[in-house]
Amino acid sequence: MIGKLPEAATDSQALTSRRAVIAWLIFVALCGMYLFTAKGFSDIGDVETYYVITESIVERGWVDLPESAGLTDKVLNPPGIMRGTDGRIYSQYWLGYPIFQIPWYLAGKWAGQAVTRLRPQLAPIAHFLPRVAINLAGSFITAATASLLFLLVMTLGLPLSYSAATALLYGVATYAWPYAKIGFYEHFMTLTLVAALLLVVRFDRRKQSMWYILAFSFLLAWGTATRPTMALAWLPILVYLYFALRRRLGPLTRQWRQYFLTVIAIIIGMAPWLAVSLWYNALRTDAISHPGYSGGYIATTNPLGFLIAVFGNTFSTGRGFFVYSPIVLLMFWGIRPLWRRWRAESLLIWALVVLFGGFFCSRPGWYTIWPWGPRYLVILAPLVMIAVGFALQRLWSRSTSHKLIIALIAVSIVVQLLAIAVPYGTYLHRVEDVTGTWRTPIWNPRYFPILGQIHTLRRVRFDHISAQALQGDVVTEEVKSNLRHSLDFWFVYAYRLGVPAKLWAPLLVILIVVTGFAAWRLWIVVTAEK
Repeated sequence: MIGKLPEAATDSQALTSRRAVIAWLIFVALCGMYLFTAKGFSDIGDVETYYVITESIVERGWVDLPESAGLTDKVLNPPGIMRGTDGRIYSQYWLGYPIFQIPWYLAGKWAGQAVTRLRPQLAPIAHFLPRVAINLAGSFITAATASLLFLLVMTLGLPLSYSAATALLYGVATYAWPYAKIGFYEHFMTLTLVAALLLVVRFDRRKQSMWYILAFSFLLAWGTATRPTMALAWLPILVYLYFALRRRLGPLTRQWRQYFLTVIAIIIGMAPWLAVSLWYNALRTDAISHPGYSGGYIATTNPLGFLIAVFGNTFSTGRGFFVYSPIVLLMFWGIRPLWRRWRAESLLIWALVVLFGGFFCSRPGWYTIWPWGPRYLVILAPLVMIAVGFALQRLWSRSTSHKLIIALIAVSIVVQLLAIAVPYGTYLHRVEDVTGTWRTPIWNPRYFPILGQIHTLRRVRFDHISAQALQGDVVTEEVKSNLRHSLDFWFVYAYRLGVPAKLWAPLLVILIVVTGFAAWRLWIVVTAEK
């Protein structure tokens, strides 16, 4: 007869089960909120390019772009496409994210076919459902990133309540929320990086199996196959992994077989994506080592220019990381306790922050990206939120700090709400018309984009748009201009396009109920901690 488990083992299993429940509740609550506030489509050229690659893979069985004058002139940036060695047109972008989008495209396509069968008059709108599905994928990606962040900070020893708070604040108080609906690939890269970090940290701290190494390598290679700059993460993570093995196994000379198996696992994990990337390079440029797109990676050699870029990406009114995610200012109070408890992990986190931040600040065109805040640095948000979690634990019990933290959280959430309420970019078009350049908001507080969102919010439109205007593969500029002056939520667009309320209102109610229930259960479970 099997006796009772030891009390310590029972407590450990209960904690593990509780962590899993909370991780799922965080995912459901944030995903429901993101889906409720989602846009449902994207009018950004880069995003459309990724969509067209996915469409070509599914519909045409190849990774080239169709020879379409309308597509090339109106959607794709001519410098961003190239003629491959086989004479076909290819994109400068890599295949990691388009491949990830395939299941979402298929789901949207099947939904569109179902809608068309049920209501043939909605065929023009159903035609766009694959784009809608791909755009909504960002909600799931960012919610999953928050859940993994919760598990990561729990692994680093933060109490359950502070770990949950860290994940939720990442989801609602940083500019990860706006990027959940914009549709760029940065949120997917962020997911692969956080997942890779969780796997290697658990491999070290919990002595997990070699499958963790295989999964880490596969995911990080997938992120690298999305954008080559993810290669910056490999060196610090591999160094961390080496010292983790030393702590577990001892010197290389004693346990060389285990080290060798680790290397083999890493190679096997990255092999599929390395093969895809090298093949894609050869297809486009006839050289496996040359992607045909290097202009954006040329670093500046001007020290003053680099310092200006650092300030511009951190504190400028138009792009500052801390301006568009004020909550991350708390990281400065979390650096010390994080360092005291986890020096190796602290070195890993800040090495990643310095490498990614320094790289993107060294690009001469760092100021050329329009979206909310420093787009390329959104990958750093979950990393610095780890230090924010330790800062919360350190400061929350102090009455003065408690009030300041609440105020900082409130300001951060308001900033994100302004970003998602109306399309970001509408105000920048107005600034460009007035000043003759879209770079003005970066430095001139007079054109502060956050205040510009309020200006746009006061001028939203609710007039109906004919669904016939969506005929064809490319949304016209006239329709885009009209939609830029709308509340930026999918159900508002559905109303303006004349979609019957009985088709979308039930979905809205379901989202509200599911999100509210998940948030309520999350509160109950977290506050039940002894």
